Amino acid sequence: MSNPDLVIWLQERTAFGTLSLEALNAIAQVMEERVVAANTRLVQEDTPIEYLYILQQGQLESDRTVSSSNIWGVSWLPGAIIHLQELLFDQSAQRTAKTLSECHLWLIPAAKFKQLLL
Repeated sequence: MSNPDLVIWLQERTAFGTLSLEALNAIAQVMEERVVAANTRLVQEDTPIEYLYILQQGQLESDRTVSSSNIWGVSWLPGAIIHLQELLFDQSAQRTAKTLSECHLWLIPAAKFKQLLL
């Protein structure tokens, strides 16, 4: 997908849609596309965040094993931005995230995303 197409996709399908075009362009420039096989663990809860993930296509879920409540289970839809809160507040992963199907993801390395915040 070309940079202008990425910007439009981010604007129309993610929570980043309220950002300026300049900010969206900066995000699109550091995004890396990756296809991840089904039943792959992306991140383990309570570990440092390596990437901000944006789900383009596929089924992804996450949960928190230290909690006995089902309220911690989350199913992600395309356009979901995963680990945004953790990166904004410099926290470890809140949940373990796992692909249920083959997923097309955009990744932004955590360090690059933090630079964009400055």
